[in-house]
Amino acid sequence: MYLKRVALFALLSVFSLAAFARPSFAQTQQTNPVEERLRALQDSLTFLEQRLAKDIDDLMWFRLLDDIADIDKVRYTGPPPRVIPNPTGQGAGNPVIITAYTFMPKSLS
Repeated sequence: MYLKRVALFALLSVFSLAAFARPSFAQTQQTNPVEERLRALQDSLTFLEQRLAKDIDDLMWFRLLDDIADIDKVRYTGPPPRVIPNPTGQGAGNPVIITAYTFMPKSLS
């Protein structure tokens, strides 16, 4: 019973400290425009880095398997989601785009 109380107290302490660590709405409104721009640029660079890493990984797979198979990356669309939470929202009803790899062994072609 004692351990349950200690664990509960520790858990509540962590949640209360996390609540105090979050900036309030008024504090987030007073940020410097330069800092906002730098944060946006950093997010853009992170996204670009991840995209380039994925493209390089795809090319490495294509080169490694080039001797034994013909490989291609294709995109096809599926139906729109069955349940749309906000039917008037931007992009509502757009089809789902799925990326797939095709693999055809060279012995069959």
